Amino acid sequence: MTDRSAWTATVAVSCATPRWTIYVPFTFTLWRPVVLAADFLRAGVVIKHQDLTVRRELISAETGPVCFSEEAVVGKVLNANVNIGAKIDPQNLVAPEIIHQGQQVTLEARFGNVRIRAEGIALNDGRVGSALLVRNTESDKVVTGIVQPDGKILLTPGKS
Repeated sequence: MTDRSAWTATVAVSCATPRWTIYVPFTFTLWRPVVLAADFLRAGVVIKHQDLTVRRELISAETGPVCFSEEAVVGKVLNANVNIGAKIDPQNLVAPEIIHQGQQVTLEARFGNVRIRAEGIALNDGRVGSALLVRNTESDKVVTGIVQPDGKILLTPGKS
């Protein structure tokens, strides 16, 4: 192989006598299980197993982004409608909001092995991994932290 990308390659084919070389380009394709909508799915819904079906399809560079496992999709929220039988695009999936404005939350700051916790009130909604504004209920200071899967808000030194 003389050149290769994710979906294409060029192979040099040669002969010693008589001496010649040709370069043959080709495109990779493969059969993979692909996650599809079992029914019409509206933007904003949390996806459940019964909303999905899996079918083996031929995948190539033209296919675009797709999800290969139901586990990567279930529990996520769509940010666009998906028609029945359409592939689920991972770019249209977001984590569900687990923190809501006005909710009491636990703030946590970590310094090596030391953890400091405080209580706060969420000032906006948040998804796992998103930044969230929180008012510390003791100091009344507004800080920014990252929503963790367990619902805590992780503060980073110097970032609040």
